Amino acid sequence: MNLSFVFNRNNLKNKSGKYTVNIRVNIDGKSDYLKILGFPKLEQKHWDNDKKSVSSAHPFHLKLNSILKREHAKLDQYYIDELDKDRKPNLKEIRHFYENQKERESF
Repeated sequence: MNLSFVFNRNNLKNKSGKYTVNIRVNIDGKSDYLKILGFPKLEQKHWDNDKKSVSSAHPFHLKLNSILKREHAKLDQYYIDELDKDRKPNLKEIRHFYENQKERESF
């Protein structure tokens, strides 16, 4: 499984000038994009495309990058736990796990 963050994945322009950040999950050449609930939309100037993180130009970049790392770690841990049970989760199972977590934080 490969995880990465994607900014404005559909490359759309909108009136507000703010765009979503998604988690891209790739397993065996197939991908799915997960919306990070509670994560704010960002302006282009607040996203570092090279580092795939919130740039230091954003006033809350430390907190936002911490949220991104935590979400990445949750998905990683779920995948490892499933492998330990001799199960290899598919994209649908990963989406179900991620979207049905009880613990959510809103920014």
